[in-house]
Amino acid sequence: MNVNCTRHIAPLCILCVVFVWTAPLAAQVPFAYTNRPQGNGMRNAALADATGSDPSDVTGMYLNPGCINFLLNPSVVLTHVVDRTTSAQIEHVVLPLLHGRSFAMAVAGMYSHGGELRPEGDLAVAVKEYGVDIATSMALTPTLSVGAFAGGRQVQFASTTKTNGWGQVGMFYYPSPGISYGWAYRVSSGVSYWSANAQRGVINEPTLSQNLEISATMTYPSRSSAPIVTLSLASEKYFPGVSLFSTKGGLEVYPVSFIALRVGFKAGTVERIARYGVGLRFDPVRLDLAVGASRSEDRFAGISLSVSL
Repeated sequence: MNVNCTRHIAPLCILCVVFVWTAPLAAQVPFAYTNRPQGNGMRNAALADATGSDPSDVTGMYLNPGCINFLLNPSVVLTHVVDRTTSAQIEHVVLPLLHGRSFAMAVAGMYSHGGELRPEGDLAVAVKEYGVDIATSMALTPTLSVGAFAGGRQVQFASTTKTNGWGQVGMFYYPSPGISYGWAYRVSSGVSYWSANAQRGVINEPTLSQNLEISATMTYPSRSSAPIVTLSLASEKYFPGVSLFSTKGGLEVYPVSFIALRVGFKAGTVERIARYGVGLRFDPVRLDLAVGASRSEDRFAGISLSVSL
C-alpha cells in the first residue's frame, strides 16, 4: 500500500474512534419491517455496506449519491434477494440514466412479494412492498462531487397499506488514485412495523430517523483499473432519541483476475454481524453473491447481475 494511502487514511481512523468513543450505550429498538439490503447490491452487501466511498457501480447511490459521478463500472444492476426472516422474494433494478464527471443521474425500482411476518403467538401476516428511488450528483471540482437521493416505499400488511420515504445528501472526495472518502447524511420519514401485543396491528413510527456516516476506501495497486485488494471502512451514527452507532469494514481480494472473495463486519450498539460474498468478473458481465446469516439482522441471500453500458 503506498504512502499516499497511509497518509490519507489516518483522518478516517481518528474520526471512527471519535464516533465510537462518544456513542453512549442504548436500549434495544423494536423490531421493524425492513428488508436488508435495501437496493445496495450484493457486492456492497457482502462488504457490510461500508462502501459509501467506493464508486464501484451505480448501486453505491444508496450509500452515497455523491459517488455516481465517478463510477468505475457504469452498468445496469439487477438484484434478486431472498429475505430469510420473512421468506420474501425481492426484485431490484438500478439504472444510470446519465453518467458523466459533470452531472450524473440514476433511478431504481424494487418489488418485494411472498413475505410473511409470524409474530409469536399470533397469526401470520402477509407483507408486500414496492417503491422507487432517484439520485443525482454534480461535480464541484475534478476530485469533489455532491449528490442527493430521494426514495419511497409502500408497505402492505395484509389489507393495511403504509407509505414511508427518505432522502439523503452525500459528498464524495477522490484526492488521489487508490484512496477516496465519502460523507452521507440521511433522513427517514419513519418506519412501519407489525405489533402483536395489546395494540395488535400496524404501527407507524412518526419520528424522523437521521444518521450520519463517514467512510474511506483504499485500493491496491492504487493506479490499477482492476485492483486486487480493496479495503473499505465506515462509521455511522443515528440520532435523535435512542443513540445508536455502528462501525463497518469490508475487504475484497481478487486471488485471480476474475474471482473476488469478500467479507464484511459490522459492530455497533445493537448488532455484531458478519457477511460473506463472492464475485465473478467476465466483463462486460459481472455476478455478485452475498449472504447475511447473523440473527442480529434480517438474514438474507442474494445475487446481483451487472451489465456494463
